Amino acid sequence: MQYSIRLCLLLHNSVASSRLLRTSARPSWDLELTKRLNSTANGLSFTRKLLLLFNWLSPLTVITAQQSVPFSREHSTPKSSSRPFLHALLHTPPPVLLEFVHALADDAVTYYKLGLFGKKFGQRAERFSDWCWLLATLVGLVENGVERQMIGRLQSEVENRLYSESMTGATAKSNPKTSKADEKELKRLQRQDYWLRITRAKLLMDLIFVCESGSCHT
Repeated sequence: MQYSIRLCLLLHNSVASSRLLRTSARPSWDLELTKRLNSTANGLSFTRKLLLLFNWLSPLTVITAQQSVPFSREHSTPKSSSRPFLHALLHTPPPVLLEFVHALADDAVTYYKLGLFGKKFGQRAERFSDWCWLLATLVGLVENGVERQMIGRLQSEVENRLYSESMTGATAKSNPKTSKADEKELKRLQRQDYWLRITRAKLLMDLIFVCESGSCHT
C-alpha cells in the first residue's frame, strides 16, 4: 500500500510539474490530496519502522553463533570455546553484516523520529540508513538474479525430463511415482520462481525510492 501510494505520487508529481510549465498554478484540491497522500505514506512508513524495531537481533544471532568453536586447541577432547566478538564480526559474511548495520541505522532513525535523538544525529543516521538501504537493495537484486537462474535451470531439467518421459510412453499410469514426483517438483519450482519475481519487483521499487530519497538529502 505504501509503495502504491508513493508510486502514484511520483507519477502525479512528474505530470504536475510538466503542467506547471503551461499553467500558472496547481488547483487547491490537487495540493490538498497530494498532502494527504504524502501524510498517509509517511505514516505507513513510520508504522513499518516501529514494527521492525530490534530487527538487528536476527543477524546478531548469526554473528554470535560464529563465536562458538566446536573444539578447543588446547585439548583434544570436545570443548566449547568462545572467540572474541570482534573476531566473529570481521569474519561475518558481508550480506549478514550489512543487514546488521542497516537494522541498527533504521532503529536510530526511528528513535530520532520518536524524539529520543537530536535533529543533527537523526539526519546523519537517515543518510547512512539510505546508503545501507541502497547497498542492501543492490545485493538483494544480485542474489535474486542468481536464484532465478538456478530455479530456471532446475525447471528446464524437470520439463525436459517430463517431455522425454511423455515421448517414451512413460506416462503417469506406466510410471506413476516418477511422473508425479516430477510434476510436484515442477509446481514447486514454478511457485518459487513466482515469489522470486514478486521479490524482484519489490526490490526494484526499493531502488526507485531509495534513489529518490537520496536525491532529497543531497
